[in-house]
Amino acid sequence: MASYSSLQKGDKGKPDNYTSQYPYLVFDKLFEKLTYNRLYNFLQTYDILYKYQFGFRRCNSTSLALIEIVDNIYANINSCNHTIGIFLDLEKAFDTVDHKIL
Repeated sequence: MASYSSLQKGDKGKPDNYTSQYPYLVFDKLFEKLTYNRLYNFLQTYDILYKYQFGFRRCNSTSLALIEIVDNIYANINSCNHTIGIFLDLEKAFDTVDHKIL
């Protein structure tokens, strides 16, 4: 099977920014889709997913997450409550963890 590389992030001149990928076989794609559908339907049927899980769900997006936050801020301001927001960017958080101890 032939392999190819794709740029993940950063400088195109650094080999560490590329990852090796292999094309999926048709069976793999079909199996992945069937597994995803069954798992997602199970989680929806038994209401297991958190109400405010916006990513990776149908009919939910990051835009809806922002709308929810803004609505909560406005509701608290209208009720004369103090409002504070703390936003953390955890994109590179696991790069600092020693992978041997994981």
